[in-house]
Amino acid sequence: MFVSQLRTSEAEQCVILPLNDGTWRWDTFGHLLDNHSALHVAAMRPPMAEDAADTDSWAGTGSMWKLIWSWKGPQRIRNFLWLVCHDRLLTNSYRELYETDHMRPTNMAAPVLQFPNTGLQAISSTGKHSKPPSEWRWISWIKPPHEWRKLNTDGALKGNPGPAGGSGLIRHCNRRWVSGFAHNIGISSAGMDELWGAFVGLGACLGPWK
Repeated sequence: MFVSQLRTSEAEQCVILPLNDGTWRWDTFGHLLDNHSALHVAAMRPPMAEDAADTDSWAGTGSMWKLIWSWKGPQRIRNFLWLVCHDRLLTNSYRELYETDHMRPTNMAAPVLQFPNTGLQAISSTGKHSKPPSEWRWISWIKPPHEWRKLNTDGALKGNPGPAGGSGLIRHCNRRWVSGFAHNIGISSAGMDELWGAFVGLGACLGPWK
């Protein structure tokens, strides 16, 4: 990903295999990257010896790929356009193939035409957009079964993508503190911060206290 930023001689001498503990060998290539690129690498899980070989799952080619993913707009619309171009929408034809009890609507335009009327009626009935009433809920830690330990994790992100971190703690069934951690992910995207928190937390569960 970032090898193109390096000179050929540097890239050939750069050994980026991970250490036995699953961390990057920053001493072999960290000095070749700027801080922004290093933070992107830090947010990636290093390959491990027990991992399967890499395979090509799908490679975007052609002008349509570039047109969709270079479009400046919400990510959900880009995803929708990608599904449309690759015939991956869950249409009635697809549902008839996999759902034996699926019934195709007799008037498929009716729900679409009815939606604006329903929305206008809701607005006119209230006169303005109203917010749902606030609701207080008690949130508490639920202890695990006897002799079990429980892992709770969380992730935080500033921007998307942006600087991210994950943290968590492990407690015994009697609420006794067992272990805790805070992990600097680097530059990551929404969702990955939560996954990193869970990943590091599961690694902590295999610690010496087990």
